[in-house]
Amino acid sequence: MDGLVAIVWNLITETNGAPEAVWDAMREHVRTDPGILIDAWDELAGLGAEARPHARERVEQARRLVNDVLLAVGDVARDRWRDLSPVARGLVVLVAREILEYRRGRRAAGRPPRVSPVTGRARRPRRPGRAV
Repeated sequence: MDGLVAIVWNLITETNGAPEAVWDAMREHVRTDPGILIDAWDELAGLGAEARPHARERVEQARRLVNDVLLAVGDVARDRWRDLSPVARGLVVLVAREILEYRRGRRAAGRPPRVSPVTGRARRPRRPGRAV
């Protein structure tokens, strides 16, 4: 799993820790090199088997990615289909943990985390005549 962790870390530093950009880069990388996910399968399944809250849509994206990897490698991964969801959750946990570590490291170095603003959040409009 060290290879996958190193790849995730490199993707995080390249994208300045922006979660959407990290996931986009992660999907591209795993689709071009599915072996990296297969090699870390057992560790990811163990990481995803622990009971903890997960972002449903992120887990679903990861599950589709894991499914695509299994389809790409074919018969080699025939016995892995039953472990699909824990591996997807483990991938979500791994990426989230590394993004958090990246942000903590930037704060420790006296620099704010460099992430893209979250889209979809509306700001409350200012009322006329009120001081900011």
